[in-house]
Amino acid sequence: MLFSLMLFFPTNVAFAADPQAGVRFSTEGIDSGVYSSQPGRMTEKEQQSISSGGIPKTTIDQATQWANRKGSDVVSFLQSAAKPFAVIFFILSGVMAVFGVFGNGSLLSKALVGAGIVAAAYAGILYAEPLLSWFVGWLTS
Repeated sequence: MLFSLMLFFPTNVAFAADPQAGVRFSTEGIDSGVYSSQPGRMTEKEQQSISSGGIPKTTIDQATQWANRKGSDVVSFLQSAAKPFAVIFFILSGVMAVFGVFGNGSLLSKALVGAGIVAAAYAGILYAEPLLSWFVGWLTS
């Protein structure tokens, strides 16, 4: 509730533009001839961009391909981020197994169960799409 109240207080707006500064937004890295430096005035290029819609025309197939490509990028990123953790925990399970062989027998069983869980998780991470397809096929049959 406090956060929602803070949204409406003008003194708490952190990134508000200063109307006295004469610049509406940063144009760093953008062609300087496109945007006007005077508040409330648009250049000819800005007006053309707005009148043409400003959004490129795409088809559903193009949007689907883009979404699939970005989804694959996210999945590959998550897979590459999870692999080192799986390897580290598998090595730690191996070290626990060595201590379990020479010392506590219950530590050995815990290490083997841990290594099995890590191996199953690692296989699930690497082969998530085929496993999910197989599982959905099994459920529907």
